[in-house]
Amino acid sequence: TLNANVHWTIRFAVRAKFVDLIRPHMTKVVALLANELGASRVVLARELSLAEINEIRTRELPELDDEFAKDVSDFDTLDELKADIKSKLKDAKEKEATNDIENQLIDEVIKNMKAEIPEVMYDNAVEGMVNDFAQRLQSQGMQLDLYLQYMGMDLVTFKKQFEEQAQKQVKIRLALEKIVELENITPSDDEIEAEFDKMAETYKMSKEQIKALKKKERAAK
Repeated sequence: TLNANVHWTIRFAVRAKFVDLIRPHMTKVVALLANELGASRVVLARELSLAEINEIRTRELPELDDEFAKDVSDFDTLDELKADIKSKLKDAKEKEATNDIENQLIDEVIKNMKAEIPEVMYDNAVEGMVNDFAQRLQSQGMQLDLYLQYMGMDLVTFKKQFEEQAQKQVKIRLALEKIVELENITPSDDEIEAEFDKMAETYKMSKEQIKALKKKERAAK
């Protein structure tokens, strides 16, 4: 006999009105379904042979023309829509390539770092990540303890998930701080505000919340 999922799948296929189309190829179809669904070929063949067709429906796709472009975008022509899609794909690829280069450089810097980093700095970074996560949850109307209950996880286990990322974050911060010191780099007020805007957008939080968290983070160092 068929289990409930297999039986439902067959009945759904029957209601989809395509069984008559596959009758000439029934042997291959039965073999394919049996392999995919893990069911008996004999039972599948019987179920399909008893199926009845009421109607066959086809899906009509819209023509790719200027009218289509107007319906799905703010452009008046299909060529403009294609150019926009091509431009966005190119930008995404260039951004991805830039990020890859930056990540490779960061990994190389971390690998060659020579510094004795106190364990408390890693612990503080983990706490900061947990607090960030809790803030994002709270902005969505959920508390961290309730989230952990849903996930069947205690706080200690939850924190361990951030340890590797926290260690990397600390090393990156120390490396960048040293570079800023050696190169005498001072960001402008506009650059600082732009970075806060970017973080607020990334974490779906207000700029004031981000600034408060960063203030706590600096105090914990």
